[in-house]
Amino acid sequence: MTQHPQPQQQPGPQPWQEQPVAAWQQPPYVAPAHYDAGPAPARKPGGSQQLSLASMILGLGSLLFLGWLMFPQIIGIVVGHLGLVKESPQGRSFAVTGLVTSYLALAIWGALWAFGLFFFAAIMGSVESDFSTYT
Repeated sequence: MTQHPQPQQQPGPQPWQEQPVAAWQQPPYVAPAHYDAGPAPARKPGGSQQLSLASMILGLGSLLFLGWLMFPQIIGIVVGHLGLVKESPQGRSFAVTGLVTSYLALAIWGALWAFGLFFFAAIMGSVESDFSTYT
């Protein structure tokens, strides 16, 4: 039986060892060391809270200015209901706060106008009665 001679391996750098680099070549890329800081926090799908936050800001702003304009209250109510329907449960508290403050500001706005109209009608009635006594 004849034995075949084994080819000899040339001594040299192994694949896991650094290869020499000529001065004109770019050194090979070495991945940065991995530092394990734990798992990244999981982002839940549908985590948007933009509509709910906008509703809360509009509602609180309407209360701050006692609802003089009426448009922010209505926009806050619409956006708050959209936030309840379309957004994630994390934004529910913002949407409810926006709805409550918007409805409250709208009620204040309506009460101020009703009081103003009643006051105006009372003054006009007293002025009219004053004129009718002198004629």
